[in-house]
Amino acid sequence: MKKLNILYILIISSIFVFCQKSNINKESQPLSQIQSNLTSKKEDSVIVPTTNMVFLIYPSQKTVDSLKLSLGDDFYTIADDANYYDAQIMEYLDSLHIPYINVSDSIQLVLRKKNNPDLMILKNNVNPWYAILYNEDLHRYKISNLVDFTSNYKNFYSSKIKSK
Repeated sequence: MKKLNILYILIISSIFVFCQKSNINKESQPLSQIQSNLTSKKEDSVIVPTTNMVFLIYPSQKTVDSLKLSLGDDFYTIADDANYYDAQIMEYLDSLHIPYINVSDSIQLVLRKKNNPDLMILKNNVNPWYAILYNEDLHRYKISNLVDFTSNYKNFYSSKIKSK
């Protein structure tokens, strides 16, 4: 009975610690401010604020259902790998204090910058999991696969990194 009580206390304590850690990360991330500033242009479009940031694209439920049909059990292996790389990318971006947003592939992203034409981001039809890097100064974006994200990130923002 004592062992059961100790196990119960450990479980409750770990839940409390993880919840506290999660709240700290949310407060230190400018992500919550960015998400609250998102405005809807159309039902399937989002206009995002103009700042350097990364969009991590994940498949919508419709895409997931289609992938499950076409890939069978391989879908779960691919999804697991994508989630691993996605987590690595988020950890990397958090370490650099770079804002990022997870976005469904069903949403058409439109980037707006004053005195510039809107940028409608073309979707990547090759891979349902990918990242979009946005450079506000250049008002340009780059699509990156998750595996090569770090090197693509460094190359895309190299002028920014060198100037700091």
